[in-house]
Amino acid sequence: MKDRWVNIGYEDNPLRPYVEPKPDVTDPSRISAMMNMGYHLDAILNSLKSGNCDEITATYYLLEKKDDKIRDRENEASQ
Repeated sequence: MKDRWVNIGYEDNPLRPYVEPKPDVTDPSRISAMMNMGYHLDAILNSLKSGNCDEITATYYLLEKKDDKIRDRENEASQ
């Protein structure tokens, strides 16, 4: 960050803005599930890597939410 007052006390190692990491879009179980739904592998990878806001990307992230809910239920049942 360029403003000197922001870096007071950090002169040796100036603060830098946060850069959000790229999301991991290579979960083989979700990609396999999508292929079973009829999506083509090249279309899935193309859509996810280019960050398109389309039905393919939406389906991929919805499957993630479904997996999270299943994991939560399994954790609750084991306690």
